[in-house]
Amino acid sequence: MERIIMEHIEFVKGRIEAAKEKKQHATDLHEEGIQAGMVIAYEMELNDLEYMLACYHKHQEARKFVYEGAIK
Repeated sequence: MERIIMEHIEFVKGRIEAAKEKKQHATDLHEEGIQAGMVIAYEMELNDLEYMLACYHKHQEARKFVYEGAIK
């Protein structure tokens, strides 16, 4: 699961960079606005993915704690 989230994080980071590049080379304000919106949307998705990864790590820590407690 962690690997899947990490791969998607890298994918989204690439999409952010691509949208920023397209924004710089936009030929009109409409296209520039669209790309700026895409950057914001991808950054929001990135934040969600990073939060999901943090929650996954916390879950793993809690699971380990419960498992170790059950052994004792």
